[in-house]
Amino acid sequence: MLAWQEGGVRQATLERAGIEVFVGGENLGRALAAADAFKPDLLHIHRVGVAMEAEAALLRRLQRRDRRVIETNVFGRVDRSDAADHIDVHMLLSRWCLWRWQRWSRDRRHPSIGVVVPNPVDVRRFAPVDIDRRLAVRERLGIPHDAFVCGRVGQASPVKWHRSMFRAFTELAQEDRNAHLVVVGLPPSFERCIRMLPASVRRRVRNLPLVDSDDALSELYSSLDCFLHAAAVGESFGYVLAEAMLCECPVVCASTPHVDNSQPEVVGHLVGGVVTASMSDLASGLRQFRYDSALRERLRQGLREHVVSRFDATNVTALAARVGQLALDCDSRADLQRRIELTDGCVTRVPDADIHRLIHDTLGRPRRRDLIEMRLRHRPLVQRLIDGRLSRRLNRDTGFPVYAGAHGSDATAVVTTGRRGLPDMHAETPTVSAIMSAYNTGRYIAAAIDSILAQTMTSWELIVVDDGSTDDTRAVIARYDDPRIIVIACDQNRGRSAARNLALARARGRYIAICDSDDLSAPTRFAQQVAFLEAHPRVDIVSGQLAHFTEGRAPRVVVRFPLSSREITQRLARGRMGLAHGASMLRAECFGRTGGYCADVPCAEDLELFCRMARHSTFASLPDVLVAYRHSLPDPFAEWMSAARHQRYARYRWKIPETPSLRPLTYDEFTRKWDVFVLNHTIDLARFTLWSLRSRVAQRGTA
Repeated sequence: MLAWQEGGVRQATLERAGIEVFVGGENLGRALAAADAFKPDLLHIHRVGVAMEAEAALLRRLQRRDRRVIETNVFGRVDRSDAADHIDVHMLLSRWCLWRWQRWSRDRRHPSIGVVVPNPVDVRRFAPVDIDRRLAVRERLGIPHDAFVCGRVGQASPVKWHRSMFRAFTELAQEDRNAHLVVVGLPPSFERCIRMLPASVRRRVRNLPLVDSDDALSELYSSLDCFLHAAAVGESFGYVLAEAMLCECPVVCASTPHVDNSQPEVVGHLVGGVVTASMSDLASGLRQFRYDSALRERLRQGLREHVVSRFDATNVTALAARVGQLALDCDSRADLQRRIELTDGCVTRVPDADIHRLIHDTLGRPRRRDLIEMRLRHRPLVQRLIDGRLSRRLNRDTGFPVYAGAHGSDATAVVTTGRRGLPDMHAETPTVSAIMSAYNTGRYIAAAIDSILAQTMTSWELIVVDDGSTDDTRAVIARYDDPRIIVIACDQNRGRSAARNLALARARGRYIAICDSDDLSAPTRFAQQVAFLEAHPRVDIVSGQLAHFTEGRAPRVVVRFPLSSREITQRLARGRMGLAHGASMLRAECFGRTGGYCADVPCAEDLELFCRMARHSTFASLPDVLVAYRHSLPDPFAEWMSAARHQRYARYRWKIPETPSLRPLTYDEFTRKWDVFVLNHTIDLARFTLWSLRSRVAQRGTA
């Protein structure tokens, strides 16, 4: 078992059962190496389904030609990135999820193999309790023994609840003064729904905290007459529904065909409870269940078997094992598709007629608005827009560097934190996360850090990555005792891209400030850039002007960068830096949309990053000098020509996705190919001469 962030509450249980658990977090590189050394034949990844850079990086790191990959796709989403091509079989949690996933997959370049494998339910953990324990629960809650009790257990997330549940109960409670409601895990934002109820109804509502044991949950489920379920996003499976039915508690729920809608399939209308056609019919379904005592008794008798026969962990695990074994046995995906289709119990196709029956075999008629929205949402183009937004949000929240682990074991740094360790996640979240990569800059890094400490804005954190320095860089950093400074020490030099990606993975701020370890930031830099971004919500990246300096010489402005996004983008399209990377501040979600720095570009990684971001982001530059840029190389001509060559390579890589005729080349191959053209050298030489003249004019003006 590999947990790439943290172990979780089940880690100890797994380890007691003899299952080795590799825990990532700050030791992700070590955990990946250990998992790879375990030499698995089959990888099983449990995920949301949309494109996430964290999962793509892990798959690239662990994938081998002789290994097969299967996924449990929790929400039936479609990953259209190249990472999905690594996955041999997609296991969906319900027939509804498989049907939806297949519709959304129609525009994928390569056909995918999908099969229904539901969530396994440990049926031994939940069982009905005797009548004495049921009545004891009601007594503790102050509910009469003969009351009709509705209940709802859910996660404390607003999307897992819906106000229609309170409306339905209110209608019943105003007719039946013996009706009560018990809610567990209600989000604070929904407590207002209880306060707004009529006083006579509000007195019969019990709002309980989350229950922390399966035995206590079994007692609670057993004490209910019905499980009243309504969720704004529906259910892709619905563990709580299965748990309630195992305790012989029938379910009253609503169909939600415009979002996740596995609850009608898991419950079954007039099998595991009452399923209404929409949220507006929930009150009618609750009244029917309340006043039809024969229906309640009939449903209770077959509830437990209804769940055991379909979701028992033993049977579901055996089905998943058969799918995994077939993936190992087959040499091609076409053969694997045929073998799975011929295997008993494997559902690989769901006709539209089955979904039509699922939606319409309910109490009431589906709302026209829900059906129209369902048709729209299940068009691949519409869902690509929705999944794209979800993917960007998840990538931003995980903060995983896109290129970490993408190029073999050397690209995944094994890091140790400095003496300050990781930031306190309960502390106030900083507005700005400044990231700084350092390699053998012991002479200059103190001045760079001091310029950050001198910022007029105080809500920031500085993440310094010592990229395997061999001088006194690490010792200089260790002198600082400010809790806002976070140190990551790499065991060997990985390069600026990998180091900055490590810093991005630790960043918590809304804005990311790029800082070089030998440059100086103006005291008002953060304040000016944050104010600009908050005043211009359409701008994603803001930079400023640079003042160049060397030892013993005053800073001077050599080249001014354009201010508008149009001019900046035009420069980037010509393969030239349109804005100062070391003076840039970006919204954190920019990296979620396009990923982090590319380790394949050894020098002009900043240009390559901005070229990728130009497709999705808006730029701006301030007219003020925000950073003093240090020239530390003794040979300006060699520095300029090397940078020009790397910029050409970055622009070449940017064109590859848009130009199928271009063959991907490494930097060395590209250099050998382009160096034969004298024209390139002539252009670079002319640009260097112009830059030198400007430098001398600026220097004389300063003197």
